[in-house]
Amino acid sequence: FFTTYLISHCRKLFGKEKLIKIIKLTNAVIFILASFIIIYTIRKIIN
Repeated sequence: FFTTYLISHCRKLFGKEKLIKIIKLTNAVIFILASFIIIYTIRKIIN
C-alpha cells in the first residue's frame, strides 16, 4: 500500500518515463547489492 502511494505521489512530481528510469535504477542497485551479499555469505560459509 505504502509503495503504491509513493509511486502515485512521485508520478505527480516526475513524468512517467522518468519514474520508469528511477524504478529500473533502484532495481539494478538492489540486484547488485543482493548479489554482493550472496557472494559474501557464500565465501564466509566456504571459509
